[in-house]
Amino acid sequence: MQFLITVILCLALLFGAGGGTDAVPAMKTETAGAQKQEMDAGAIRKGTEAQPEPNGALVPAYYRYDTASFEADCGRLAACRDADEAVALYDELYEAYRQIESLSTAAYIRYSDDVADEYWSAESVWSETACADANDRLCTACRAVMDGPCAGALRAHVGDEAADYFAAYEEYPAAMQELLERESELVSEYYTALDAADRLEVEFQGRSWTMEDWSGEAGDELYWDDYDAFTALREELMKAANGSLGPIYLELVELRGRIAELAGYDNYAEYAYENVFCRDYGLEEAESFCEQVRQAVSGRYYNEVYYNESAAGYARADMDAGELLAALGDHAGQIGGVVAEAYDFMTENGLYDIGGGSGRMDGCYTTSFSASGAPYIFLRLYGGSTDFYSMSHEFGHFVDARLNPVPNALASGGSYDLFEIHSNGLEVLYTRFYDDIFGIGAKRAEYGVLADQLAGVIDGCVFDEFQRRIYEADELTLDDVNRIYSEVCAAFGEYDEAGEDYWWMYVPHNFESPMYYISYAASSLVALQLWDESREDYDRAVDDWLSIVEAGAYDKGYMQVLSECGLQSFADEGSVEAICTPVLDYLAGIG
Repeated sequence: MQFLITVILCLALLFGAGGGTDAVPAMKTETAGAQKQEMDAGAIRKGTEAQPEPNGALVPAYYRYDTASFEADCGRLAACRDADEAVALYDELYEAYRQIESLSTAAYIRYSDDVADEYWSAESVWSETACADANDRLCTACRAVMDGPCAGALRAHVGDEAADYFAAYEEYPAAMQELLERESELVSEYYTALDAADRLEVEFQGRSWTMEDWSGEAGDELYWDDYDAFTALREELMKAANGSLGPIYLELVELRGRIAELAGYDNYAEYAYENVFCRDYGLEEAESFCEQVRQAVSGRYYNEVYYNESAAGYARADMDAGELLAALGDHAGQIGGVVAEAYDFMTENGLYDIGGGSGRMDGCYTTSFSASGAPYIFLRLYGGSTDFYSMSHEFGHFVDARLNPVPNALASGGSYDLFEIHSNGLEVLYTRFYDDIFGIGAKRAEYGVLADQLAGVIDGCVFDEFQRRIYEADELTLDDVNRIYSEVCAAFGEYDEAGEDYWWMYVPHNFESPMYYISYAASSLVALQLWDESREDYDRAVDDWLSIVEAGAYDKGYMQVLSECGLQSFADEGSVEAICTPVLDYLAGIG
């Protein structure tokens, strides 16, 4: 059932959106307008300072594309019987589709800048739906061509892979279109509700509290005066947020169950593994991976790293956008010419949006404008060394997207496990320069980034198991969701008993891209190999990372690329423990 692949393609390769190794609200432990019809390119970046306008030739000014005209032209292509005319019309429509996809990307970035903006929230949903619909109509037209006298000419023009995709394409029915549109609306509702969650009020000890109060001066006072009350208040605030965000999640789970059913699958987890993330391994292999992590890594991580109060936290090194970019650029050339070229391209063309403030989407991501091929980074600042971790992570995606443009915007899908190696790999390679970047805080910063990579291995498995259980269950309640998450966390050793834990609701992947998180685990395992290798031979580690990047993520899978590059995957016996143990030992030495 290939019609569903259009959904992920229309996301324009949104890497790391809102989570993974990227920042999320630091709450789990104390340590750890209808009149707007157009925007100019500069308006894509609202409220950030001292950043250049993006290059208008690469970043489109937003407007609503004439989808009626596009639909009519797709009808002309489907009925075409002249080979030369069919190829020319395909090219015209393909470029039009790439523009539609780019406009959808532009709307999403603008929405990301202020998720409370009702106009851009609605516009982002409209443009994403228009993109999916345009993809479906053009692919359906191409299938008609593949069934007619112009099939040979189109195959010669687009290549066998795309031609085979078009020939087997099945348009999605009206019922599927309705589900996908509602899915987009619910994801938008989630981000709006998440932004408002910190301002939800609860009554506690005779006064109103919000999460902002709890994490501010009033909360500090309560912490020192009555720690039990401090923790009890946090529980009440989390319950309030759970009551706001949870119903959105339940509707998404039910909706995605219907998507999977329409696609012919028993549950959404099976569907996502096979259709969305282009994996060359399945759910059984993932379960085995998770069990290795549970047995060999997670207990030691929680005992020695996560709850290590003497070493917990990150370096205090606040950087604004300019300082982040300077630190990144100062060492790009020392890693490699491909990295330096990508950095120059990004900064010279203003292909980033870096900032903080109320309303801004949590986390960060890298996307691409299909029409120009230009990658683009969106980053929320939180303060401290985590901002540099996130920037170097997203820049890894940028380097890959600059080097390996999408082969065919209609028919190409890539391995998210490989995409995340590109980013996590560059993130750890930058640790070589932490003395220069962080000064006396270098060791603390290195501790933080390596702990985050280990957490990526564990959390990738935790959320994969959590989501598998959720999508395999029947008639879930919100209490069921909270209980399942708590049980999974307890099974991995995060705490001794399974109480009620609400942290899952602060991880946007659970709402926007379920079954993605295992890619962080698979990729962090490779990143940790590269880090360990870099201690003895940095140039070799860089060469191995570049080999993975240069292999791309469209023609080969995770297992194949790692094998060809001489690196271990989680399928290799004993690899998980062998890879993670040196890192745990190193952190024990720092801590």
